[in-house]
Amino acid sequence: MPVKTRAFSSPDELVEFVNGVQKVTAAAIVGAGIDYTALDVLMVAGGDLLAPTRIRVDTVGGTGNITGVTVVSNGEFLSVPSNPAAVTGGTGSGATFNLTSSALLVKADVGEITERSRQWFLNYWV
Repeated sequence: MPVKTRAFSSPDELVEFVNGVQKVTAAAIVGAGIDYTALDVLMVAGGDLLAPTRIRVDTVGGTGNITGVTVVSNGEFLSVPSNPAAVTGGTGSGATFNLTSSALLVKADVGEITERSRQWFLNYWV
């Protein structure tokens, strides 16, 4: 699991982050788009983004329409985009997805939250 460190200007900001950040756990194809290629990596557009959600195209049909995907990076959002969500990147266009999200799983204890120079730091695993 990757470890991230984030700085906050107050303990209240830190608590707001811990209680409010969402991650994408699944993406269901709504619009399959055209001209995509297997192994294209798409990024979810919109929402109040902290870190991008990446979706890998696993399989495509005859017109490059997406038939299978995997969420390869859950991303971090203060608010997840509305469904159906658009994506950017890849070789094609027009794909949209219904996203399922949940609270970002934060594992922290008091020893990991420290104050330095009037900033609060949190180490967390995602």
